[in-house]
Amino acid sequence: MSGGEGITVDVILPMEKAGSERVRRAAVARKLGISPSRIKDVRLVKESIDSRQKKILFQLRLLVGVDSPLPPERLPSRDYPSVRPGSPVALIVGFGPAGMFAALRCLELGMKPVVLERGQGGLKHVLYALPHMMVEWPIAEPPPFYNINTPEQLETASNWLGKQHS
Repeated sequence: MSGGEGITVDVILPMEKAGSERVRRAAVARKLGISPSRIKDVRLVKESIDSRQKKILFQLRLLVGVDSPLPPERLPSRDYPSVRPGSPVALIVGFGPAGMFAALRCLELGMKPVVLERGQGGLKHVLYALPHMMVEWPIAEPPPFYNINTPEQLETASNWLGKQHS
């Protein structure tokens, strides 16, 4: 058994023990049938909580280095290309999880996402961290999205979008 790129191991631990590195290593060693001293590195990949029963359990997916440490973690790039003038515009309705990923995918494809969001909830605060999604709306605040709460606001947004494509 070699730890080259690491071994993925799923373990289930009680809530009160799931945060302990020592307990995680012992659970992994038990599952792999090896001595805990052979585990050189443990990295959390995924964490889920199972609260269907009275006793809450954590389901952990761990990347484990056996006999050698894990290679350095490669983080995904967050560099999105700048949206060029004249890029196609994609209208995205809502900024929940699907709308957020649709907007990011548009950026990857060189498109300009325009996000319409209704109400005061949702994940709109995340838009402030995405400078490529800024849009010149007819009002000063908030710049990256437009809250549509009334028919008048819908008409204003529709008029603005119409002017962008005429």
